[in-house]
Amino acid sequence: MDYGREINGYVYNGKPTLVAVDHLYNVLDTPNTISILKDKYPGCSVTCYPDSSGKNASTRGFTVSDISLLKQAGFHVKYPRKNPPIMSRVLAVNSALKTGLVRVNVDRCPKLTEALEEQAFSESTGLPEKNPGASIDDTNDSFGYGIHFLYPIDRKVFRAKDVREI
Repeated sequence: MDYGREINGYVYNGKPTLVAVDHLYNVLDTPNTISILKDKYPGCSVTCYPDSSGKNASTRGFTVSDISLLKQAGFHVKYPRKNPPIMSRVLAVNSALKTGLVRVNVDRCPKLTEALEEQAFSESTGLPEKNPGASIDDTNDSFGYGIHFLYPIDRKVFRAKDVREI
């Protein structure tokens, strides 16, 4: 990880450069994910950036939430109080990829690479298309939660009151 360096003309202090070097897919639930991560990375510190709706009790019959399961497994879990707007997450991912803050090892993450390359957007809404049964949008959603958490696109919004007081 690099800290406090210039990337494409922008200085990022205290922000690491992340590289996707592995991608789990076709994993059906959180307990299975935990088991796989513990087997693949024994003794490593794991930080998860889940969908914030994972703090609710699971609909798969578990009495504890997915986030609680991740914490009980000893993982560091970081998530916002509520999920960011879809386009905020998309813009954060695009910006992080463009500036080099986030990189993807295309040889080790072929499904993630494919999902990033093939994401379609609806002409009517401008939002990413959701295809039932297809994992492209799910893959991009999950990839984007951590990126948005670490590298949000902060947009300062002024209310009329704020402007009048200046």
